[in-house]
Amino acid sequence: MAGYSQNSRRRPSRHGAIHEVYNEPDLSWALAAPWDWYLQMYKAAAEGVREGGPNAEVIGPAMAFPVDVVGGKLHQFLNFVAENDLPLDALSVHAYGADNIRTHLAAAKAALASGPSSLANLPIHLNEVNVVGTAWPIARQQSVLDNYTVAGGIFATISDLVAELGVARVHWAQFTEPGANATLWGGPWGVVNLQGVVKASYNAFVVYNRMPLTQCTVDDTGSSVSSLAAGNGTRVAAAIWSDSDGATEITAGFDTLPFGSGVLSVYRIDADHCSFDNTQNASAAGLAAVETRVVRGSAGAQWTGVLPPRAFVYLEVNVGPQCQIKISIRQK
Repeated sequence: MAGYSQNSRRRPSRHGAIHEVYNEPDLSWALAAPWDWYLQMYKAAAEGVREGGPNAEVIGPAMAFPVDVVGGKLHQFLNFVAENDLPLDALSVHAYGADNIRTHLAAAKAALASGPSSLANLPIHLNEVNVVGTAWPIARQQSVLDNYTVAGGIFATISDLVAELGVARVHWAQFTEPGANATLWGGPWGVVNLQGVVKASYNAFVVYNRMPLTQCTVDDTGSSVSSLAAGNGTRVAAAIWSDSDGATEITAGFDTLPFGSGVLSVYRIDADHCSFDNTQNASAAGLAAVETRVVRGSAGAQWTGVLPPRAFVYLEVNVGPQCQIKISIRQK
């Protein structure tokens, strides 16, 4: 590990290297051995990484099912790290399915709170996350992930996680679909299919990547929609998803704008837009605006439309010119 880390240091990355030791060692398929074997492996790897790159980050134990039980594997790991003064820059856990995300995150936080005081403030990395459970039948996973409704599910998860101050990183599992043998390697978790076509889940992450960093409050009291909004000096944005099994007509407006005029763009993810698994139209699979218009002041910065059952819409206003002048020049 020292030699590997030294080689990595000679080719520095923009964000620095993060070394996660092993993958889901609490599962028998990954490590059919006593837990102490993993602890000794972690010790050798962590010390080797730091020897090769003093600034490299080391994280673990990449547990599939972290449980806050005194004397359990997670507590043994934390105590072992503290007793041996080993590097540990973040506690990493995995979670598949909304219920597991909440349960596993709570277990990780509780274990840190009740474990060695030197590790109590460690950040948490949720570095395998998906909205479906791995134990779900493949058909059920497909019904969620190969459908436009996944966009709302992803944003519901994002909305929950942005409020968790102890979570430093979240990694979706996974980017491309795992291959033909879904039974062996999991379900249709990728945001890009094997033909390279982006799915509705990919477009949901494109939307989140477009949103400014500063979150804004939203008044959606009494509606059957959920939302996440953000803004800065040049862009305001709102992601809105329906929680209803029926069609929902809404009017969404930006009550204040940080600029005088701008361009409102509307993006939909539903059965007819930006969801390849629904439309089967690869040429229109990517995120694209369905409506664009100039708005002047907050009075015009609103949109009225019908959301199909559990559909998603993204509204974005970007700063525009204070006036528009058409100029024509003709030469005689």
